[in-house]
Order: sequence, then C-alpha cells, then structure tokens
Amino acid sequence: MTLFSKFLVIFLALYFPFQVFSQDQSKNSTLEDFLKVMKEEESKTKSQKKKQSKSDSLNIGVIKEDKKIIKKFPNKDSNPYSEYHNLLAAIHLDSQISGGDYSLRELADILNENKIDIGIFTDHDNMKIEYGLPFLRNFSFSQEKNSISTLGEEEYISRINSLRNHYGNLILLHGSEVIPYYFWEIDWESLTFKIMNFHKHLLVLGLETAEDYANLPSIKSGYKNNFSFWYLLNIIPFITLWFGVKIFRTVINTQVRKYGVLHDKKRGFKREGSIIIVLSVIYILNNFPYFVAPIYDQYEDSGEKPYQELIDYVNAKGGMVFWAHPEKSNNLDLGKTLGMNVRMQTKDYSNSLAQTTGWTGFATFWEGAKRTGSIGGIWDQQLKQFCLSNQENPTWSISELDFDGGDPKNIAESLTLLYTHERDKKGVLKAIRKGRMVNFRNFAHTYLSFNEFSVKNSKDFKKIIGETLSLEKGENPVFRLDFDIDEKMKEKLTLFFIKDGKILEERILEKGENYFEIEDAEYTHRQKSFYRVIIGKGEQKFFVFMTNPIFVSSIE
Repeated sequence: MTLFSKFLVIFLALYFPFQVFSQDQSKNSTLEDFLKVMKEEESKTKSQKKKQSKSDSLNIGVIKEDKKIIKKFPNKDSNPYSEYHNLLAAIHLDSQISGGDYSLRELADILNENKIDIGIFTDHDNMKIEYGLPFLRNFSFSQEKNSISTLGEEEYISRINSLRNHYGNLILLHGSEVIPYYFWEIDWESLTFKIMNFHKHLLVLGLETAEDYANLPSIKSGYKNNFSFWYLLNIIPFITLWFGVKIFRTVINTQVRKYGVLHDKKRGFKREGSIIIVLSVIYILNNFPYFVAPIYDQYEDSGEKPYQELIDYVNAKGGMVFWAHPEKSNNLDLGKTLGMNVRMQTKDYSNSLAQTTGWTGFATFWEGAKRTGSIGGIWDQQLKQFCLSNQENPTWSISELDFDGGDPKNIAESLTLLYTHERDKKGVLKAIRKGRMVNFRNFAHTYLSFNEFSVKNSKDFKKIIGETLSLEKGENPVFRLDFDIDEKMKEKLTLFFIKDGKILEERILEKGENYFEIEDAEYTHRQKSFYRVIIGKGEQKFFVFMTNPIFVSSIE
C-alpha cells in the first residue's frame, strides 16, 4: 500500500470513525453494527449449505484408476474397532461468550438431548478490529465484540471444566476459533475500502493454560517485535524536539520601515517552534519501543506468514491446529462513506493449506469438500507428500458445525465419529491427533452406520484409519469395509474407494448390510500409499461421509 493510500485510509478513519451507511437507511452504523452484519451473513451462509450438492459433486469418471481388483466376501471375523469407544463429537461450537445464541450450559443440554458424546467449544479468541494511522502505530481506533479475551481466558477454561465435571458422561473440551490476522486494502478501480481475511480462521485444540490462550498470535495480542536498522530513524523526533526548542527560544533583530523611517524590531519563532515541539512529542510517544516493531500489522498483506506463526506457536505448546471452513468466502457490502464503498471480504483460502506447514488438519464438512477434501484435491496432494517423505506428519480431516444458534436439532447436522481408548478428555485429544475419526454431514449418521474400514496382511494383522500397515515383499493389502444402510433410506448411496487420490473402486451401497473386502492386487512396494473412503448421496453424489486415510508401506 502506498503512503498516499495509507493516508487516505486513516483520513477516512479519523474523519468518519468507520461509520457506514445502509443502502436503504440514512442511519449511521458503527463498526459494532458492522460486526453484527458479519454475524448475520454467517447465518445466511449456513442456511445455504444444503444447496451445495452440485458444487461438492465431482466428475469422477475422469480420474478413475484402471486397476485390477480382486473381491471377496468371506465370513466376518473380529472387528479391530471393537477395542475402541466410538463417540460422536460436535466440533466448533460458539457460545454467548463470542456472539452465539446459547450459553455454555445450554449447549451442553442440547448435546445431551441429541445423544452426542463430545462437545468441543471453540469461541473466538478475539473479536477486535483496529484502524488508524499506519505511521502513528501507537495511536489507533478500535471496536471490539465479546470473545474469550474479553471474558478472560482463565474464566473460559474454568467454566468448561466445571461443566465437564457436572455432566458426567458428556465430554466437554475447550478450544478456540482464532482470528490471527486481517488487513486493510483499497481497491482504486472500484473505489472500495476493504477489511480483508477477517473470516480466515483456524481452530485451536489442546491448549491447557490461560496463558497459552492469551498469547495466541494475532493483531490484537500483537506479533513478536523485529529489529531493523531502519528503526534507528525512530530517534529523529528527539533531534527535531531539540531543534523545536531552539527555534522556540530564538529571537532575531530586524528593521522595519514605517512612515519612511527604519525601526528596530525583535522577531520570535514561538509559533513555529511550538508546532515542531508538539509533532516531535507525538512521534516520540508513538515510536516507543524505538528500535523494534511488530513484524505484521493490519496495513499491508503479509500473506501466509501470520498464519504460519500461529501454527508454529500452537505446536510448540503441544496443541493442534485445524483450518476452519477453508472454502468459505464472503463479500459484505456495508454501504458508502465519503464516496467510497465499504466492504468486508474473505476469499476461498483453501490454497493456504498448501502454502503452510505443520497444521494438524482441516474441516472437510461443511465448507471444505469441494476443492480441499475432494478426490485428487488439495488434501490428497498433502497426503502424497507425506507418503513421499516430503512432509513430517500426515494431516487429518474433521467435520465442523460452526454452530452458534438457531434450531437446536442442527447441532447434529455435521458430526465427527471418534475412536478412543479412553472415554475422557485425554482419549479424545489423542484420537484426534492420531486421525482415528470419520466425518458425517447432512445428518448422514442417522441412516448410515460405519462399522469398519481396515486393512490386513497375509498374517491377518490389521490396521485401522490413521495407522500404517507394513507389508513384506510379495504381499498385497486387503481392505475390509462394513456399512449398514437404513432400510428407509430412499436415495442412492455411492461408495468411492480411493488410493493415492484416484478412485480404485466405485460401487452402489445396498440397503441393510454392506460387507466386502477389496485386495489391491497391483500394490507397488516401492512407495507408501494411502487409502480412504468417501460416500456420496443421490444422483449428484453429494459427499455425506468421509474417512481419514489408512497408510500402507513396505518393509525394506
């Protein structure tokens, strides 16, 4: 952003502290109203989720892999999932703490009523927007809504821990939906003043202390300071202050002619000196600390760096980071001010997953199935990099709700099924970290029962989702799949068995029991491979179910 652009941004802010006009009202609206509009837009987005079937379906025939598959239908034996607790989880719940309709206790009651085992609260870490003069960094205006930060991190953790103790079998966890970064932008072509990427969020799970939450990197909490020799220029105001004092005290003798006669006259520079002194003091206060400054601020686009900073921070604290609704986009029109359009805009940021590292996973449902979790999509490319040893850890998918109110029954609309050794907080976090989970959308868990997706070798040694099976030379992996479909289900369900981002097997599921084995007769022993399952609903094959991957590698 040029200096002139920055000046215009600030001029708008100072002249009209972000007042915007409704298109059908002349009443002024502050940034607080703006955030309210943002909330309403999120609700509208959720009401349109069920219309996404066309955009989430794929031309699957283009990428189907031509492989020979040997199918068997043996008698069912021991299910490796039987040693786990299978628990339904509602991930991404927003309470009244950060603008939701329901209190924490009310959400816990709704979870109980809908027979959901796990609730993960992810209220916003902060809801603060700052604007002002980029060249006066310590002088700015801001608007802030309720969040974990305004409540207090210690209080947030305490309330959820108390509820967990109160509800017994209901496992409640605290987390946060983090807004690490946003920036201001001026589009001169359309004369538009924008807040960019305010809806680009990440879900943070597994932090333990209030201090961990309080120090989450963001524009509000501040990014670490960076030293530069250019910052030595920040001491210039001390020089100009000295100069201003000298000017203020300066008196010179001059002669003026009056009525044809020269007269001696003393002339001072107090006004000029006062202006220099005042400006110097302002910049002395503004420039502190003098030799460092935050590496990221809201006046220029810093790309993926602030998000990577957050990911690295959470990993260092032993937590987990999931990209929330990576395909979400919005463009909120907030009217005009001084002839400039005012908008808040966030574009699809699914490409950010390929441009950052170290994140634990992403939300495939609702807004992550079209490009990110699709067959051959961004997630499959990430998994390929892991199989090629170009990435340290695999990444996982979850199903998120972003539930902040409305019909209580919708809390079961998009759920994640976890497989845990322990039925407690520790067991839940471990299952998420290990990828032992499958995802449902559009209430699919009510008509689709997932029983098994496993792989075994010739010695009948089995592995489940999130795990790796090692094969000896000459062995082929054999996969077992087991689903039950409700007899009342009227729409067709199509199963896609995927290997390394390509369809290895496609079949229509029948009502009742669906149990079968698939042997990959052409498994390549030279590299690790991944396998996963997607189920599509109806003629459009709208994705309603997705597993995490199983990996197969060869013993050297």
